[in-house]
Amino acid sequence: MSRGIMQKLTYTNPPQYRTYSSYRKYLRSVSNCSCTYCTITENESPGATFVIEHFRPKSLFKDLECECTNLRYACPRCNSYKSDLWLSAEQGCAKNCPDCETHNCHTNIERFVDCLNEEPDQLMFLEEDDTIHAYPGSFVAQYTIEFLRLNRTQLVKLRYVRKFMENWRKELDNKLKDAEKYRQSLEDKKREFESAFVVKKISNEKEQIQHDVSTTLYDMMITQSDQSILFIKGEINKLDHLLDNRCGSDENISSE
Repeated sequence: MSRGIMQKLTYTNPPQYRTYSSYRKYLRSVSNCSCTYCTITENESPGATFVIEHFRPKSLFKDLECECTNLRYACPRCNSYKSDLWLSAEQGCAKNCPDCETHNCHTNIERFVDCLNEEPDQLMFLEEDDTIHAYPGSFVAQYTIEFLRLNRTQLVKLRYVRKFMENWRKELDNKLKDAEKYRQSLEDKKREFESAFVVKKISNEKEQIQHDVSTTLYDMMITQSDQSILFIKGEINKLDHLLDNRCGSDENISSE
């Protein structure tokens, strides 16, 4: 999942329904239970009722009210901020798209990013401080970030938590690799040690004691290494559970 920038959407074999509310299950699935615009998931926004949002406002584009490609899954805040905002008449927006002569809605003007037909990460980027910024000259991204409040406090904090969890996961992966590598080195050293005694052959009680003590120490270190590996894997499983449950179920979903 993205750490914070909206993702390119793909509607594969979209269904066709007579009411836009019927698309809820499909839109929720292709959006991975997250807001199309700010990427917050249902589980990351407890108590929020996600909605079906019309990219081109149904108040202006009545003929697209039930068109799947015009529908987005959105959190209530992004839906509220976006509302019926669209291109102004001065910018050449025609309500009847087939009769449009300017096609300004496809140019770099102040409008919302269409993540079904555009690559958002080519228009905006995430800074180290977890805020989203438009690439220089991208009026589309500037407009989207400003009017959807994509740097509101809740989202910046959420991105920080996501970054922390992702870095923690990488750190655990590295620790697991190091632990497994160390265990393998112990096995190799024990094998070399035992091979040396086979070649040399134990000739007295002192050498036998030395062999037994050394073998026991190797076994103890290997056992301790196994416990460390099990502990790290347990932490990874816990973290994966948290990461997987960022996308949750919210059956009380309305339509707007």
